[in-house]
Amino acid sequence: MRFFISAGEPSGDIHAAGLIEKIREHAPDTEFVGFGGPKMKEAGCQVLYDLTKLAVMWFFQALTNYLKFRRLLKKAEYILSTEQFDAVILVDYPGFNWHIAHAAKENDIPVYYFMPPQVWAWAQRRVKKMRKLVNTVLAPLPFEYRWFNYYGCKTVYTGHPFFEEIRSKEPDAEFLEAFYKKYGNGPILTVLPGSRYQEVKANLD
Repeated sequence: MRFFISAGEPSGDIHAAGLIEKIREHAPDTEFVGFGGPKMKEAGCQVLYDLTKLAVMWFFQALTNYLKFRRLLKKAEYILSTEQFDAVILVDYPGFNWHIAHAAKENDIPVYYFMPPQVWAWAQRRVKKMRKLVNTVLAPLPFEYRWFNYYGCKTVYTGHPFFEEIRSKEPDAEFLEAFYKKYGNGPILTVLPGSRYQEVKANLD
């Protein structure tokens, strides 16, 4: 099998790399080509461009990188129209990946959306686009599975890779001891900014 895969944020790069590894456990000869980051490259994907470098938010940042996005889209359109792929796999990053989905549909290539955009939270009207462009939604959370199904999208529940990751890690005992000593034994609430570099930097600044 041969898949075109596209992931933009660093978190998407990690999730896509895990998916590549899992698929190759069952089908070692599977080939992956597309846009992603260093984790996907380590997993064996032929990364045509490190899209995590363009993990931007808000209109201004997207506008300043418009020509780069346009060139990458043209490259994807050419590859999808001239090379053979069994499917296109998209990982989050909807602003760019919707265009990849459209190019795949134009070439009759099935589209699978792994870690789909959270349209249920910020743009429910976009579920129409999901129905039109995506063959199967791979939903990581049970309520997402129910939500996408309710709105007419063919959906498969996969579970969230984050839970597998935390089960494989041990808590930092030294940190917890110092934390509880300073603040007491109450619950810990962690606020995470996401994986886009500009958001992490803004929170640290």
